[in-house]
Amino acid sequence: MISRPIEDVWASLVNPFNIPRWNPSWLGIRPASPTPLGLGSTFQARMRLFGFELRLNAEIVDWDPPRGGSFSVRGAIGSGLLRARLEATEAGTRLVRGTDIEPRPLLKPLFWIAGPLIRRRSAAYDQQFKRVLEADAPAQGDR
Repeated sequence: MISRPIEDVWASLVNPFNIPRWNPSWLGIRPASPTPLGLGSTFQARMRLFGFELRLNAEIVDWDPPRGGSFSVRGAIGSGLLRARLEATEAGTRLVRGTDIEPRPLLKPLFWIAGPLIRRRSAAYDQQFKRVLEADAPAQGDR
């Protein structure tokens, strides 16, 4: 649970310049299509995985602000889908993220072995996202 309104969580989650703040695996993300963001928008990204820098291309394939969206990704390691769903609650916003990656055949054994590590890191990045977003919250009297 993130102690921020759903609109704030959504705005931070989909801002490509914010993502490296809470997930250091992402080295940089830049829009490859005109803004504003929406269905069909494309991105080019660089990320670090297992110590190697990878380049990815992504496209928004589901867009439902501020409740969620999905990105298809493809690169040298394979292809997949990154999903996020948000739900407003009285306490703030519930964020549920999911990742489905289909690695290239030669890389499948590596992903079987590294899967638990990747899942732990993903959970840690979700906690970092929560910390960053809540730390950026205005003071109660500033609203």
